[in-house]
Amino acid sequence: MGRKEGSAGITDFSEDRFEAALRCPDCAGDLRRGEDDALECLGCGYPAANQGHVYNLLPSSERHELYPGERDDILDVSQPNHERHLGDGWHGVEGVFGNKYRWIGRRATARLKRVEPGPLRLRVRGHAPEAAFAQGAVRIRVTVNGAPAGETGLDRPGLFVFETDLPETAEYLVEIQAQPVWRAPGDERDLTLTLSMIRLIPKEDA
Repeated sequence: MGRKEGSAGITDFSEDRFEAALRCPDCAGDLRRGEDDALECLGCGYPAANQGHVYNLLPSSERHELYPGERDDILDVSQPNHERHLGDGWHGVEGVFGNKYRWIGRRATARLKRVEPGPLRLRVRGHAPEAAFAQGAVRIRVTVNGAPAGETGLDRPGLFVFETDLPETAEYLVEIQAQPVWRAPGDERDLTLTLSMIRLIPKEDA
């Protein structure tokens, strides 16, 4: 619970009309709830869908940056049509809404397309489990359009972000190689790391 400045007051609150206690993050207008349980601003039309009983009420500019949706320059495992970017080397989707990912083995490939002009960088977001470090040094190597694009070692389990500059071209075939390869007890899959997003970002915003 958060408090705002001002005097405290007691207001009527009904869970059946919780939207009456909310305001549009763009124009501060009133929100209404539609038949599909989505919220919509009565003033500017700002929409917020019910996604797993969660409403995203970030301002539009921030929401677009944090949750860009389906685009040719982003492979986001949380998006339903992200499979169109996938090449080989990927296992099935796991996780829950807000934290979906795919395991990869020794290597995995993906295809991305430029949507904006200007210099670009590649950003890879993933997770390295403790089980990987138990097998030896954990390393990632990235190849783009057949040319080495960078590599790094990870020094701890947990979330990681790897970035590297990209050449000027319209399409990018990204290959991610990881080591060591290991197997979980009772699992016949070759595993290394999990990946949740691969995207192109403007170089000046890196």
